[in-house]
Parts: sequence; C-alpha cells; structure tokens
Amino acid sequence: MKKKTISILCSLALLSVFGGCRQEPTVSKDSAPTETVESDTESDRISDDSVANEPTVSLEADTDNASGGDSASSDDFSDAGAGDTQVSDTRPEDAFTCSISADPSSADPQTILTWEGLTLTADYWDPETLSLHFSAENTSDTPLTIQASGCWVNNSMQSPDFSLSVEADASAQGSMTFSQDGFSESGITEAGRIGFTPVVLDGMNYSTLYTGEAVALDTGLSREASIPAGQLLAEQEGIRISFVGSSDSSLWGTDFLLCIENHSGQNLSFEAADTQVNDTAVEPLFSAAVDDGKYSVVSLSLFFDELKNKQISQIRTLSFSIRVLDPTDYHTVLTLENLSPSLS
Repeated sequence: MKKKTISILCSLALLSVFGGCRQEPTVSKDSAPTETVESDTESDRISDDSVANEPTVSLEADTDNASGGDSASSDDFSDAGAGDTQVSDTRPEDAFTCSISADPSSADPQTILTWEGLTLTADYWDPETLSLHFSAENTSDTPLTIQASGCWVNNSMQSPDFSLSVEADASAQGSMTFSQDGFSESGITEAGRIGFTPVVLDGMNYSTLYTGEAVALDTGLSREASIPAGQLLAEQEGIRISFVGSSDSSLWGTDFLLCIENHSGQNLSFEAADTQVNDTAVEPLFSAAVDDGKYSVVSLSLFFDELKNKQISQIRTLSFSIRVLDPTDYHTVLTLENLSPSLS
C-alpha cells in the first residue's frame, strides 16, 4: 500500500536493501470488532471497546486482510465502510480559494502564487489520472523548485507526488499526482476540494526561500468523504485513533492501518513509541501530520527482516503508544499509551 508523506517515502527508499525474495505475511480473515458510526458529529459516535484474546497474524504467502467490519483488502476500504462517517469538506479560514476546471479540455487557469518574479498557475484537475496540473513562469535569475506541504482532499490528508523545477528566466509545467490507493483507503470517490501550501525552494541547494498562502481549489465535484470505520483505540482531547485494517502488499513488511482524526484546534504531528509484537520490542515505521479538522489513514509498518531476526513467525499481539507533537517545535502535547488493536 502506497500512501506516505514525502518524509516517509524517503525513509522507505533507504530500506530498498531489504528487497529480494521475501516470505510475505497474511492477516487472518476473521474480522476485528468494529464500531458503527451513524452521525456526522463526534459526540454521536459509538465506540467499540471489545478486545479479543491472543489473536494471530500468520506470516505466510497468502494475502488476506483483517479490518474493522467485514474483511477487506487495502483496495476495498471505500466499500468496507458502509457505516462510515460522511463528512463534507471545509477549508482553513485563511486559505485562498478559487475554482478550477475538472475537464482538461476546458481549462480555466488560476494564479495561486506570485513571488519575486515567480508565478504559479493551477491549470486544471484531471479526474482520470488524479492529477492537478500547473504552469510556472520564473523571470528571476535564480532556478527555483516548487513543492507543497499540508496537502489534503475533501478533509483527508494526502501525500501526492509533486515537485516542479523552473530554470531562471524560463517556464515549466508539472502535475501533482495523487494515489488511487490513498483515495480508496480514505473514502474519497471524487476530489471536490484540494488544499495545500506552496513552498518555494532554491533550485540549487533546495533551501526554503518562501512559504506561500494556503490554497483551496474547488473542482465542482463532490466534496464528501467517508471516514473509515474501525476499532476505536483512543479518543482524547479532540484526537480520535481507530484501527481500520491491515495490508500485506508492502514489499518490506505488514502495514497496520490507523485512521487519525484531529479536532484538537491545532495542527499536529504523530509518531509511534513503545511498540511491541508478542511482547517483544520492535521498531515500526510510522509518521503522520494531520491538520486541525482533518483526518488521515496512515500505516504503522512492521518489517519482515526485523520480525525474522527476532524469531517472530506469527503476530499474535500488537501494542504501541502514539506521541502527539506540536509541529512548530516538536514538543510532546500528549501521549496515548498502550493502544492494542484486536487482530482476530
């Protein structure tokens, strides 16, 4: 499953040495207990506190997935969430908002950034390729690179592929491309509103030169999304974390999918701590940034090689803590301890 932030993707690239023939894990088809959410408001949600004893994830060649509700693969989360919460997209109060075409044949370009001779224009959204197309003109004498932070679609944080380089006194075109897996896992069927903050880098040393105003682009398509239902693991101070399933499609390990909802009143970052498999300490890959009023489906990934080295052939139990951080200075705001999803 491929849905990572840029920093996660960089970390995963460093782990390519683990390639080659692997013994791939599977997840039991017996479903984990789930919560059914029938209200759009957080106070109306119903939590499921039931926990199974000694469930097992076997490390074998088949690839089944355990998820909240009916068993579903990582490609089926939008179907598995029949009781998921429907949310309508909102935007930050200070975001610059404009409308763009969702028809490539009738583009209506909108200028979304001007700075020091650089102009960035959003041209159109292509729903077939899940790509947002841009044009850039750089009249300065410095090569520049444009990237984006805090990307979201219909209130769901996403990690698109985007980096647009423009030589000095030149023009360029590029696209921000989103993952179909990321859309499916997040319950997104159409990109009705796309948000991000443009960031301008020096094209030579990639230092940050300028951070633009937050942008929200309306495509005219549906802005609704379905927050995946699953096992509620924690709900505190406006933060809600649920276990929504697992995937064995990763090249290097098993992904346990968590849905993080942030209604704390501030943007937050999240990291895992004190992770144990079968009461043995392990080092997972996990990192998330979730803006206030948004949610994100994120993978907590365990690696085949580490499990093998620690003689773990079956994942019977999983427990971990989540540290909640202020992204401005990375001090710990809150620690959610001893989260233990039922894997049966």
